[in-house]
Amino acid sequence: MKRKFDKSENMSTKFSNFLDKRDKPVVGRLTVSEEAVRNSPYIIKKIEQAKRRLAEHPFPIELLKTT
Repeated sequence: MKRKFDKSENMSTKFSNFLDKRDKPVVGRLTVSEEAVRNSPYIIKKIEQAKRRLAEHPFPIELLKTT
């Protein structure tokens, strides 16, 4: 049996409404230790890329200050 689809509602709206109706917040569990994430080759590579970018294209530190 096919489900009728209300054309005025798209999928993201339906999902948002579903989440709004939930009483419990979504709580996740950490399945990987923080140490394993820190030592991940992907994270290390991204940190090195960010360091290189900052060295090649410095910007004023005042842009990071919030008031």
